[in-house]
Amino acid sequence: DTLRGSGSGDAPVAIVLYKLDPAAETAIKESGYFEVKALHVIATEQELIDIGPPKIVIDGSTGSILAYADNSSQPQMTSIPNDSSKLADAIAKLLQELK
Repeated sequence: DTLRGSGSGDAPVAIVLYKLDPAAETAIKESGYFEVKALHVIATEQELIDIGPPKIVIDGSTGSILAYADNSSQPQMTSIPNDSSKLADAIAKLLQELK
């Protein structure tokens, strides 16, 4: 099953790939966990702001994965795993916690 972060009637969760290295980006895209339409590859902070919650941001510049349920609460956070093959699992775990 692919994960897209939406339950019955809930807003879909955007999976935002921000300043990721090519290996990490490929690992996420090829994992088969996420629907292609849920993935957003962005390069600027303005694009990051423009995609509203719920969203999971994989931030290559800080090495962190942040899960935003809404604009008012603190995001859940974890580190990007050193092994890019474990990245999709880390994202999936945060995605399940947002539901």
